[in-house]
Amino acid sequence: MRRPDIKGDAANAWQTPLPDKKFALGTTLDLWMVNGKGFHPFWSWWAVSTIDLGDFPGVRPAFKKYAAAEVELAVYALSSKSGTPPVNGEGPFDALEPANLVVHWHGITKAQSCLVVRFLVEAICAGSATPDPDSRRKNTEAMNKLVNDYYIGRYGGPVRMHPLEIDPFRECFTGEVDYDTHPWAKV
Repeated sequence: MRRPDIKGDAANAWQTPLPDKKFALGTTLDLWMVNGKGFHPFWSWWAVSTIDLGDFPGVRPAFKKYAAAEVELAVYALSSKSGTPPVNGEGPFDALEPANLVVHWHGITKAQSCLVVRFLVEAICAGSATPDPDSRRKNTEAMNKLVNDYYIGRYGGPVRMHPLEIDPFRECFTGEVDYDTHPWAKV
């Protein structure tokens, strides 16, 4: 096995080469295999991926939490029965259902979306985040904040006119806030 691309105190991560784009994984923008033994008593491997929710010929339309969603972050625990996951992209891996974390967003570039997901992978490796479902709300809030920071131009790139609105019940972006017509803008 090759050396990890990110080595941390709590976990190690390998950025996995993607297979040929003609497969269903052609919608995957970025894929990480993360190994950390202290997060869960039964699972030590997770797949963390950035997925393009756009339309692709030959691939059924993606499920979107809301109509404008463009990108998905998905974290899946991997079955320990299949051994070490293919960190070099040489074959399939056995992901466990349901996903530990799924977050949808829109409004930033695909490259920025991959950086957002890398931020989560680095946080997991450092031990400041966990891939376990117990931290779903905390991880979702951190991802939403980071996407919004990219969206408003905090890390460079185009600055948008209106910040994104987050639906607190569904924990996803619902679109831009128009401060001229939004009911909360008058407060």
